[in-house]
Amino acid sequence: MVSFYIKDRKNKKSSIRCSVQPPRLKRFHFTLPNSKIYVKEWGEGRMKTGKGKQQNSYIQNELNQIKTTIEEFYS
Repeated sequence: MVSFYIKDRKNKKSSIRCSVQPPRLKRFHFTLPNSKIYVKEWGEGRMKTGKGKQQNSYIQNELNQIKTTIEEFYS
């Protein structure tokens, strides 16, 4: 229902986009404000986290909160 992706893989930095597919409604997309990240720090639909990537972990936690909020709104 909610997924994240980066806008442009060709640049060094890119914005994070959110795609929402509500039940029985048309899909919509939006860019998260102030979300410029390095493309190399993006994995399969999420930030690369682990040892030495504490900042990425903070960003991923924010993405998880956004996803939870949207899913709760539509349930």
